[in-house]
Amino acid sequence: MKQKITAGSPVLCVGVWKESDPKLPFKITDIKIPEKGKDYTVREVVETKYGVGIRLEEIKNPEFFFHDIKREEEPIFDIKKFQPAKKKR
Repeated sequence: MKQKITAGSPVLCVGVWKESDPKLPFKITDIKIPEKGKDYTVREVVETKYGVGIRLEEIKNPEFFFHDIKREEEPIFDIKKFQPAKKKR
């Protein structure tokens, strides 16, 4: 059974962010991004019309104004670039 990623879940970053998405209100160089191969803890799971993303305990970014939702939000990271990590003992 596949483990579900929820707030508080330990996750391993398995993806990389190489370039900015022109549809987003920030550039990749404007934010801190997760490092491939590093463990993180999920702070929040966010569902959007584009898919599911997560915010991490270890990374806090500034808020940016997203025109499609007409408010400022902290960026999220694509959940597909993470997998459940083994719990630390």
